[in-house]
Amino acid sequence: MSDAARLVLGPVIARYSAEHPDVDLEVVVQDAMVDIVGEGFDAGIRFGDRVPEDMIAMPLGDPLLWVMVASPAYLEAAGVPESPEDLARHRCIGMRTGTGAMYHWELGAGTAARTLNLTWSAVVDESALAIDIARNHGGIAYCLRERVADLIEAGQLREVLPRWSSPGEAFHIYYPSRRQQPEALRRFITMIRDEARTGGAQRPTSVNNG
Repeated sequence: MSDAARLVLGPVIARYSAEHPDVDLEVVVQDAMVDIVGEGFDAGIRFGDRVPEDMIAMPLGDPLLWVMVASPAYLEAAGVPESPEDLARHRCIGMRTGTGAMYHWELGAGTAARTLNLTWSAVVDESALAIDIARNHGGIAYCLRERVADLIEAGQLREVLPRWSSPGEAFHIYYPSRRQQPEALRRFITMIRDEARTGGAQRPTSVNNG
């Protein structure tokens, strides 16, 4: 998925290629769910709760935080939501999952958690576009906080209902349990996990190396 590619793989690929010039690395980023075995890939990256049960999976970093964001200009014009119910009066940007289904916003955690099915002002299939629409005053987007942290710090976006941010599964790298893990893949996984631990770090990301 594009989120994983940008947050997890982006910082690692250049370093890995430099340290292992003997390895041919191929990365494919797609919104649709990919059968990594059928497509001939060594591994894939998905959110932990979307990994097929017959795969070996390892988390890449900490659990993720989902937030709602909008531009200051949009909030000044439309008003700042004070409760989840207020979102029904706003332009909310919907997103489809890798299966084509609409992704319903999950707010909060524990006994206070709720899932919203809103009327969308626009529907997209990648978070980068949703974030760009929000940044250009088009409404409220729902995304990973790590994807918008720089924009929030720069004042281009503001968090909406921050008390209703929702924790989610970490990215996981996964591969077939019946296949011996190639040494090149083992080194790649180690580098990604090291990057995630030190803070360097629906579309599945597939990895092929040979």
